[in-house]
Amino acid sequence: MAKFATYIPFSEINNNVPCTLDEFHDAIKAFPRTRILHVCSAMNALLRSEDEPVNIQAHDSLVRNLFDGATAARLLAPREERRYVFHRQQILFVAKAALLHCGDNNQAIDPARFKELGRVFLMAGDHLASPPNKPEPLPERFAYFASMMLPVQEASGFHRYDHKMARSFSMLNDSAPHLRERHPRYWDIPGLFEQLAGLPLITFQSLLFGALTKFLQFDPKAYMNDPRRYGLNQSCFRSTIVGRELIDAFLNCVSSTPETFKQSFQTSDWGPSDFTPFPDRPLFKDGDYYFLIDFAFLAEKFETNPFWRVHNSLQSNADKTDLHAFWGEVFERYDNDVLGASCNGKVNVVHDSPEFEDQSSGQACDALIVCGTSAVFAEMKGATFSSRSKYANDYRRLMAEVDAKLVQEPDGHAKAVYQLKRSIGLAFDRSTPRAINGVDLRLVDTVYPLIITRDDIGSVFAINGYLQLKFSEAIKNLSLSVQVTPLF
Repeated sequence: MAKFATYIPFSEINNNVPCTLDEFHDAIKAFPRTRILHVCSAMNALLRSEDEPVNIQAHDSLVRNLFDGATAARLLAPREERRYVFHRQQILFVAKAALLHCGDNNQAIDPARFKELGRVFLMAGDHLASPPNKPEPLPERFAYFASMMLPVQEASGFHRYDHKMARSFSMLNDSAPHLRERHPRYWDIPGLFEQLAGLPLITFQSLLFGALTKFLQFDPKAYMNDPRRYGLNQSCFRSTIVGRELIDAFLNCVSSTPETFKQSFQTSDWGPSDFTPFPDRPLFKDGDYYFLIDFAFLAEKFETNPFWRVHNSLQSNADKTDLHAFWGEVFERYDNDVLGASCNGKVNVVHDSPEFEDQSSGQACDALIVCGTSAVFAEMKGATFSSRSKYANDYRRLMAEVDAKLVQEPDGHAKAVYQLKRSIGLAFDRSTPRAINGVDLRLVDTVYPLIITRDDIGSVFAINGYLQLKFSEAIKNLSLSVQVTPLF
């Protein structure tokens, strides 16, 4: 269940004065790059929690170890509302800043200087967001709040990576084969991935599971004695039958050097919370070992790596567009399979991609569920959203991309919101309703419009409110024989 948490700003230990970005950069430059990456890796592992915003016991121990005694006592003083010093978004930002601004003499951090690290992390928190002026129009306000919350939800681990892993496996192995007759092309993602990555997809997934098992448990004492105990190398897979060249190919898929990370951030960086190179390569290489930046990023490679490895290899925009269209169709197939398995066919009846009887009216929706006097009209969208729209702190750009992919394209081509408006309007027009093949809507008096997105943006705070405003505007002049609920 999602929880809200309050984090402490740097000003509370700095006479109510926030730090400037230059002050933060000067402070972090005093530490070696790779050592800061190791600190961030250990902190992320320690703080990971399935039930709370962070592991509270580990959090409080870190506060006591990374601040002087008096400051730690003040930060941990009991309050009516629990507040936190460290969190995932802040730690990822420190790792990113270290890559961009720290040198790398590979010297260990002097134990006496560990007490300064807490201040560096608190300083980082002051620069995670710089909201633009709040707009007045209601739709823009929803977009404004969504643009503020999107990076927070992503970096807070709001979404379940284990669900994504299961979904991806089912989409590739169960749903995609149904589209083998697709025109103009069926995209054999497992086959293309093997050509590009140098190992079969099933081998990649198996090794990824093994790596996740290695990183699932973090032993602080063992780590302090030897950080390599929380790292990967070739010997970690010696009990498998996988050849060395395949293990090397796997590690190449999921890792990068600090210098390559730095170059990636310098090439493309749309804001403080744009951590794109980290989920792309969630391990960093130090010597012969590979260390974890973030557990959730590594787990999400199960879903993201096959598709994006193929996508990024394509030369033409036409191929990239068709691949996205194919993956959207696979997502629709998967959603209908899940809905079909969840309904018994008696109380709830699922209709997969139903068509209007009038052939000129085409498809009604991606899925239609009838339950007594209620009906759900669903549109399923596999579109992805650009890093720039998500992280550039520009709510107008986010609003424009949401409009183009979930509402209506600039040329008037209908997307989810206007597709639902059209199908509900035709099916329940008060004077001339149009029948849908194989669907009995005579008893229906309430319709639930539903949009399902593969991208996590569908669950971002305020996005649903924004889409509801668009939907209300779209249907306001329809003359319908049923009640239509707010958009879900």
